[in-house]
Amino acid sequence: MLLLSCAWPAAAQEQAEPDRLSVTPALRLQYDSNMLRLNEQRLSGRRDDTRITPGISFQLRRQIGLHSLAISGDAGYDFHRRFKFLDRARVNGVANANILLGGRCTAAPRARLEIAQTELSELGVPVGNMQTTQDYQLTLACPRPSGFYPSVTGGLLRASNSADSRRRYDLRTETIRGALGYAKPSLGDIQLSASYQRFARPGLLETTGIDDGTDVYQYGVVFNRAVAPRVKSRIGLSYLSVKPHRKEVEDFSGLGWEGEIAVSPTPRFTTTVGVERSARSQSNFGASYIVQTDYRLSTKMQLSARSALTLAASRSGRRFRGENNMLLPIPRLKDRTTTFSAGYQFTLRDALRIGLNASHEKRSADNDFYAYSATTVTLSAGTRF
Repeated sequence: MLLLSCAWPAAAQEQAEPDRLSVTPALRLQYDSNMLRLNEQRLSGRRDDTRITPGISFQLRRQIGLHSLAISGDAGYDFHRRFKFLDRARVNGVANANILLGGRCTAAPRARLEIAQTELSELGVPVGNMQTTQDYQLTLACPRPSGFYPSVTGGLLRASNSADSRRRYDLRTETIRGALGYAKPSLGDIQLSASYQRFARPGLLETTGIDDGTDVYQYGVVFNRAVAPRVKSRIGLSYLSVKPHRKEVEDFSGLGWEGEIAVSPTPRFTTTVGVERSARSQSNFGASYIVQTDYRLSTKMQLSARSALTLAASRSGRRFRGENNMLLPIPRLKDRTTTFSAGYQFTLRDALRIGLNASHEKRSADNDFYAYSATTVTLSAGTRF
């Protein structure tokens, strides 16, 4: 899913990490029991497939005086054994910088690029489509260890599709957010914020003249607190007002929330619980906006100096508002997705890492056309130099 998130910059007082450059050739082999994300009613034949992805991962971290730069990403190519129409290049890259301004304030620009075959679970139909996502953000803040401080964030996200049949789904999201925070070491950090988001589908407007834009106004408060190194929490509550441009689409007004608690009884064991409710938009959906509620639970165990185990479960519920019959003849209405996963990572040598992951995903929907289940097993290996 393509979402726009605004992150707060790290305080300039944090200890700088050493410069680093690493390049990792990698190979990933994945078996998927339902690569097309279809149910038996839609396809009675074989839906499983094996995907091989050779590629590289890279990471650059550089300290330039009091400023810092970090670039990371990976690039590869997906080869499918059965469904070769899904063969596509896969590129992900993120660049972050932290620039000190005047000794007290910071500018934190961020850029993200993602190029890949669109997830078929979101398309609803098995179509080969390269989706390119560009995400740009800039946060200006004047953090203080104690007292009041301001912050403002602006963002622009563009998601475009290569297939002619999907270009109407192109998405543009613009975001502006302002906050006033108060920090106190014995209390934590609290922020009062107001934000505005605008969702637009330029491809649909250009080809049909339909303005399927949506304005989202959000007013809220977020509280962050760390109790020693063992417990960290983030709790937020907001009021959402969603106003679509199309008159036939209903407005939405209600509460949004976010919460996350991470507990580490020992340095080798961490459990994280999270919940969130928000209004969103996504490319390749024929809906003006989505009201989504997420629940997450994960546990990470460092079994030894060379091995780690991760267990996770999540459930997501979505309500689709303003589904456009021109884009999606069969409406989704509402759906619910439950996922269980487990991952094991082992460092065989200092430069060789091996990973084994398994997950099971099940989606139910008001319209059974979009229901499916899938199990995936992934084996990955990479070396660093």
